Amino acid sequence: MPAVMPSCSIRPVPTGGGHDVGIQPRGRSSRASTLALVLAWILPLGWISAEDSPPPRKEFAITEKDRAHWAFQPVRAEAPPRGPAHPVDAFIEAELQRHGLRPASRASRRSLIRRACYDLTGLPPSPEEVEAFDKDSRPDAWERLIERLLASPHYGEKWGRHWLDLVRFAESNSYERDGTKPNAWRYRDYVIRSLNADLPYDRFIREQLAGDELPRQNDDPLIATGFYRLGVWDDEPVDREVARYDALDDIVTTTGQVFLGLTVDCARCHNHKIDPIGQRDYYRLLSFFHNIAPYKNGGPSDEAEIFAGIADKQTYQERVAALERQRSEAAGRVKEFESRIEMELAREAASRGGAAKAEA
Repeated sequence: MPAVMPSCSIRPVPTGGGHDVGIQPRGRSSRASTLALVLAWILPLGWISAEDSPPPRKEFAITEKDRAHWAFQPVRAEAPPRGPAHPVDAFIEAELQRHGLRPASRASRRSLIRRACYDLTGLPPSPEEVEAFDKDSRPDAWERLIERLLASPHYGEKWGRHWLDLVRFAESNSYERDGTKPNAWRYRDYVIRSLNADLPYDRFIREQLAGDELPRQNDDPLIATGFYRLGVWDDEPVDREVARYDALDDIVTTTGQVFLGLTVDCARCHNHKIDPIGQRDYYRLLSFFHNIAPYKNGGPSDEAEIFAGIADKQTYQERVAALERQRSEAAGRVKEFESRIEMELAREAASRGGAAKAEA
């Protein structure tokens, strides 16, 4: 009787070269890694030749064809075709003509102001605003309307939502407990302020990726690094090391998609199948974010209030104390009201009970 009994039936693994080597549970498909391991074990024994071994893995390389893809070419200015005065209209009209199409009829002024308000602020115009624009006969009435809407604080609120969607903004951590991110609102307000202030896009990116390394006149660059804290976070992971790298992968994924327009995360486990991104490049990018201190649900790496100086901190503490007093007073009034209601209900119940006994 053999010393070890196999737990499942086995069969030879075909190598494709006329030899059957190795063992494998019946009913399961062969895996390249398992076959390579078996071959590394038996090749030195001379049972089969090296010609039967799988070819070596091809090294990743970015080709000239990859580099020539249109998405990786610099943006070039193109002169607008002849046509309407505005270059955008000229390009549109040229494409319409190329496809044998005619432009739609001109929109009414009432339609224009509604479209502009919804597009730029997300809010409808008031009836008074519609009437005023409809009767505005100045030649630059449309330009005046657009400038007014762009100057509205609602512009940043409307268009900031699109950016917040891209960077997976949330004020809670997700997972089963879905705890709150206490200062996520600061990043939200930073985005709104940046859009309303017409912050240059390159500065907008730098502040989010490395705001703590930039010279700053206010706290906005530091607040911008809240970009790294917007993803999901598991406060009780089964494997903390895996959770740590999942969080870093979320940052790499978002950075690649938002700032590069590339699915860099596809190269976490292997070279990218489509885009010219190698697995080594993925981990090089990940290493850039590796020193980010993870959120610990209480501790030195957690979010903290940001103050420009001691006076600001004192003002903040005084304001918090005043709000706490207001909340305590409100809670006391609520409790007093509830007690009064309970007494009234008890008195009414007792009165009904006495009346019932009298009738009996």
